[in-house]
Amino acid sequence: MRHCQNSRYLFRNCFIALLGLLTLVAGIIPDANAAGTITVTSPNGGESWAQGSTHIITWDNTGDIGSNVAIELYKAGILNSTITASTPNTGSYSWTVPGAQTPGTDYLVKVISTANPTDFDFSNVNFIITLPTFNLISPNGGEVWAAATTQTITWANEGNTGATVNIELFWINGNNHTRLVSNAPNNGSYSWNIPI
Repeated sequence: MRHCQNSRYLFRNCFIALLGLLTLVAGIIPDANAAGTITVTSPNGGESWAQGSTHIITWDNTGDIGSNVAIELYKAGILNSTITASTPNTGSYSWTVPGAQTPGTDYLVKVISTANPTDFDFSNVNFIITLPTFNLISPNGGEVWAAATTQTITWANEGNTGATVNIELFWINGNNHTRLVSNAPNNGSYSWNIPI
């Protein structure tokens, strides 16, 4: 009987020792559920970025994804270029769209942990890269500008539209026009002296 009691005692001690060893091992082996995650927040679908324009790529992350990330550009699901091979994991990166980047409606950005490349995320939906564009601000409809006055024509640029602009006046449904100025500085405004 004493032998059986000793066996039970020995088994109990061995079982407790095994639990202690498993606890120790669990503390040493990294928890797979603790892996980091990355979430791209911009561009995340529908944005329109012109050649030569500068935009902020942003992402969120949880867990430990490391101190640096890489950012890649995909077109039609295929790697197009590496935007940066490594940048600090600050959650944002300023990117100037190359002037020669092919326009398209099928671009995605991918942000990847450089420490663990299995931690990555894509834009949820495609964004657009366009040719450089102008946006006329004034006059843009409804203004009344009198003869013999000076008015300011204003515009905004999206992307690299060049150093100078030509400004033309159209009337009668755009069928007639005359050039007001050639090679004016592309600084977003021009003072026009309206003739009598």
